[in-house]
Amino acid sequence: MLVRYHRWAMSGNWESERRVSLTGGGLLASVRDFLGLAVTAPAATTRNEIGARIRLMAKVVHHREALVKLGYFTNFSFPVNPIVFGSKEHSAFIARISAENEQGPVLGEIYDQTRQPIRVVGLTASCLPGDVARWKTVAKDLEAPIH
Repeated sequence: MLVRYHRWAMSGNWESERRVSLTGGGLLASVRDFLGLAVTAPAATTRNEIGARIRLMAKVVHHREALVKLGYFTNFSFPVNPIVFGSKEHSAFIARISAENEQGPVLGEIYDQTRQPIRVVGLTASCLPGDVARWKTVAKDLEAPIH
C-alpha cells in the first residue's frame, strides 16, 4: 500500500513540475531552447514559479527516497565526465539522457559540491532492481562524447 502511494505521489508531483516548467522556463524550456523548438506561451520565470518547482521537486525526491527505503527502488550511482552546471553542454547532456532514457523522476544529478554546484559529476538512478543492468549500459554509453 505504501509503495503504491509513493509511486502515485512521486509521479503526480513530477507531472506538476513539468507543467510549471512548460509555462515558465526551467529544465524543459532549457531543452526546448537548446533544440530550437518553439514554446507556445513563453513566460518569464517568477519567484513564485521557482518556489513552486523547488517544492514540487523536493516532494518528488522525498517519495523517490521513500521507495528506496521500502525496497521498491534501488539506487545505482555512476560518474560522468564533469559538466558545468547550467551550461550549453549541460543542457545538451540533459536533453540527450532524457531523450534516450525517459529519465522522469527517477534520475538525479550528483554535483561537485552541495551549495552552489559548479559541475555535474555523476548521476543516481533510482530504479527497480531488475533495471540496474540497463543503467549500467546507460553509464557506459554516456562515456561517449555528446554530438
